[in-house]
Amino acid sequence: MRSKTILASGLGLLLLAGCAKHTTRPEIPAAEFSLVGGPTSGSPASPVEFTARVRVLRPDVNSSIGCGAAPIQFTLEDASGNRVNTTDPCAILPACPSGWGPVPQGSVLEVTFRFAGVVLPETATQCPAPGTMAPSGRYTLRARFIYGFPGDAGLASREEARTASFDWDSGPSKQ
Repeated sequence: MRSKTILASGLGLLLLAGCAKHTTRPEIPAAEFSLVGGPTSGSPASPVEFTARVRVLRPDVNSSIGCGAAPIQFTLEDASGNRVNTTDPCAILPACPSGWGPVPQGSVLEVTFRFAGVVLPETATQCPAPGTMAPSGRYTLRARFIYGFPGDAGLASREEARTASFDWDSGPSKQ
């Protein structure tokens, strides 16, 4: 009799705590996200190349769509953690709208990042922007997939990230 009372009390506590109100299931992931490539070291004669690939697993995923949209973004950092700009500030961007919208379930998004050692300024004082050679050292590439679900507050409310590191050899230093 005592064990039945303890069992009934335990079930009552679970109901009050909300644990037994709904069946719990693991959340279905939004996407499979990978970052592959290499090699693990590069030079101007042997650039490094990484590909970020996302396969959308759910029907209700939203992300950046349209011209110039970037649901997958790359950031390159040097050994000190400083951002390295590899994008031409003089580049002409597409003149069509981009925004936030649905990405069909089963879609595969793929973007490739190639680094041949050219570093560009954040802002241009002249165009074309003059590039410089990246110094030798260890670099970290960060790839991010930015997405959300209908009803999320804010547009880019969730993200998945992957990183890859490589060593860069800019060649003999000039004295």
